[in-house]
Amino acid sequence: MTLPAEASAAFPGDHGMMDLMRTACEPQLAPMIGSQRGALMSVYLTPMNKKSWDAGNRLGQCAIGYAAPKAGTFAQAGGQG
Repeated sequence: MTLPAEASAAFPGDHGMMDLMRTACEPQLAPMIGSQRGALMSVYLTPMNKKSWDAGNRLGQCAIGYAAPKAGTFAQAGGQG
């Protein structure tokens, strides 16, 4: 996921980064998690710090994780998509 922030944008800090990721990721993740929220959860991976942000890094990753250890496939756990 490339975050929609201009090259000149100031680093939003750790909490701001999570807000940006949540806003960017949830439209894609929420339909896949569906009614299984709680058993499945959104995961936002933001390897960026101020140094990488200032260098132009706007990449993060959106993922779905299990709230508890599971075996099997995403579909078997109730995920959709």
